[in-house]
Amino acid sequence: MAKININLSKIKYNAMTLNSLLKQHHIAFTPVIKCVAGDNTIVEMLKSIGITHIADARISNILKSTDEAISFTLIRNSNHEELENVVRHVDMSIQTELETIRKINEIASNYNVKHKILLMVDWKDAREGVLTYDVIAYIREIMNMHHICLKGLAFNFMCFNAIAPTEEDVEMINQFIISIEKETHMKFEIISGGNSSMLL
Repeated sequence: MAKININLSKIKYNAMTLNSLLKQHHIAFTPVIKCVAGDNTIVEMLKSIGITHIADARISNILKSTDEAISFTLIRNSNHEELENVVRHVDMSIQTELETIRKINEIASNYNVKHKILLMVDWKDAREGVLTYDVIAYIREIMNMHHICLKGLAFNFMCFNAIAPTEEDVEMINQFIISIEKETHMKFEIISGGNSSMLL
């Protein structure tokens, strides 16, 4: 039977190194652990070095955690059958479709809670996200949803297209965020700048 050997010490070292590096630049580090299927040993190891917010792509992986000190961001769109679990068990989710956000708002209203979201913007990866010229219209509708809390915007690179981010991308994203905040009179708490391809 096939098996995978997982070297916890290497994962721990990598997480500590990234956390230290990014803190120097005032960047919060959220490990994405979708490749380990919600393994609690790895989740608890991350917690042992002070990382208590983690991201995953599957709600089924998140549901494996019973540690209330750990919070999660769901980074992939869920089907409508999963949305109740998203509202009940996920601190924040990254969303693209208005129809899904409306449904989350409806479910959250049933539980009298607010669900936090990041709105994904399609920059140049062409995998998912709101087109840049639609972002303001999306935000204006979301602002009227009483059980959705829009925390900020998310960007991604090298997920579908093998186009690495550049310094110019960073500058253009900054200008885009400034213009969106000015137009919508919002101040975003979180900007998710991408995956590890952004490290350079």
